[in-house]
Amino acid sequence: MVRANDLINYVEGFSTLLSASSSEGRELTANEIKSQLSNSAPQTISSGWECKGLISQIQIFLGWVKNDEIFIELTFFPNDVNKKAYSLEAFKHWLKPFLVALNTGTYFVRYENASWKYGDTSKESGVIFTNKECEING
Repeated sequence: MVRANDLINYVEGFSTLLSASSSEGRELTANEIKSQLSNSAPQTISSGWECKGLISQIQIFLGWVKNDEIFIELTFFPNDVNKKAYSLEAFKHWLKPFLVALNTGTYFVRYENASWKYGDTSKESGVIFTNKECEING
């Protein structure tokens, strides 16, 4: 829960919250998102952020897997990428503070309609690259 809070704090530093809602459909402010993160009752929170930098908008999905474990998904669309500034190295540089906030080195970059099986990097998975610390397809 703490790491998800760290993520929201980081994103607030360079982004503006456009919208956020709980699984019950209640609109949330950034502070209410962080407050909900301290509540271990299973739920989901979806939020959209306008950003500065390489990616102009991101969506953050927080879903409680267990009472003390949250699945986090960051989503952006091709039109949100500054194509003139984009390179794989620039993307990794953009991504690094997210990984630091979450204290993880594991991530999967995939296109939409990809596999939802954690760690699936098979040809059909949609994963285009990864830096993983997990056993794949295990």
